[in-house]
Amino acid sequence: METGPPQLELAEYDEAGNVTATYIETGPRIDVIPPEQRKSPLLRLLDVFLPAGYPQSVTEDYLPFVTTPVPLPDRDSLQAFSSSIAGLLSSRAVLEGVGVGDANASPTAALLLSVLQESTGRIATILFAARLGTSLEPECKAWRLAADFFNDAAMILDCVSPALPRLPRVLILSFSSILRALCGVAAGSSKASLSAHFARMQNLGELNAVSHLLFYSVTL
Repeated sequence: METGPPQLELAEYDEAGNVTATYIETGPRIDVIPPEQRKSPLLRLLDVFLPAGYPQSVTEDYLPFVTTPVPLPDRDSLQAFSSSIAGLLSSRAVLEGVGVGDANASPTAALLLSVLQESTGRIATILFAARLGTSLEPECKAWRLAADFFNDAAMILDCVSPALPRLPRVLILSFSSILRALCGVAAGSSKASLSAHFARMQNLGELNAVSHLLFYSVTL
């Protein structure tokens, strides 16, 4: 009685333990068998915006955190969309304030203002991180909320700056740069702590990547 060539069967699983593909080697031939239940195109599209192995790979509060459109201290919501619109308005106001569209404006003055803003922002970052760095992780929710207030206040100051005289305008724009620096430190540090809380399967790096993907998709 003749027997066929020996078979080798391998199954591929995702992080949640679901079979994603089965490979059967028969002699020189390898067959790939997809899972019996194929996902719809909509579900495959949603998988792009979710970490691999969802929902087993993250905690239960992950999805409300990234989807709730309310700036509560325990949410990193889709308010990114409204923030991006406000950012465009504040950028327009800053450009108007430094003389864009004004034939009498000095490029050197605009450059010096940019240098002043960058310098004050970096000094504020150094002082803030050195003074309050140890409190960012235990109070990550409070600092995540504070970061939203810092950013909103900075955009409001930028929007009102064109209506002010030159010297107050420079001071206001420098202060808004300081607020943005505080927002960067508070938001980045608190987000790292919150992502570590959500990660169940040592997938912290992937959660950060998915977070950036969601942010740029919403703001786009």
